[in-house]
Amino acid sequence: MPVKSNQFPVDCYGIDGLPGHNFNSHKRSGFTLLELIFVCVIIIIVVGAVSASMAEFLSRSRLNSTAGRLASIMIFARSRAITAGRQMALEVNQAAGEVELLEQSTEDPKAFSPVGDEWKMTLPEDISMSAFEIDGIAAKEGRILFYPTGGAQEAGMTLCLRANANDGNAARKQLSINKITGRVKVE
Repeated sequence: MPVKSNQFPVDCYGIDGLPGHNFNSHKRSGFTLLELIFVCVIIIIVVGAVSASMAEFLSRSRLNSTAGRLASIMIFARSRAITAGRQMALEVNQAAGEVELLEQSTEDPKAFSPVGDEWKMTLPEDISMSAFEIDGIAAKEGRILFYPTGGAQEAGMTLCLRANANDGNAARKQLSINKITGRVKVE
């Protein structure tokens, strides 16, 4: 039987009875390889960006934590000097990245002895002491004295991330001790 121009053969009718392609005959399931590759590339880019940001965040957190711990030792040294009525000293070795709290001997005022291991600190490997000075003079090592009057030797030190030590925009923490009040400032 001939087909009229406005009619379609039965096999060209869609599922809804209208003329067109029958989509049920070619069911599409899953994703194409191109779609999967595209999604994988996006995931890789996002993970790379997040991991780089996270590494920087962790390094800065370690720097802040180290500066806070060092400031705590200095604050304790000042408080202990006032309450004990004798000098305390913070011995600093810039090259080794070590600090240790010492207490003035009751028998010999020129002698100092360690307060204890909990008041000794070594900087983490990724943090360095890029600058250290006592009374305005740069030093590689020395003792910062805290007096029973609450004052201290004027001192300052700069901590920075070792990988970026020469970068002008590197994360840094400046610790300073006021000569008259002995107060510690972290910037």
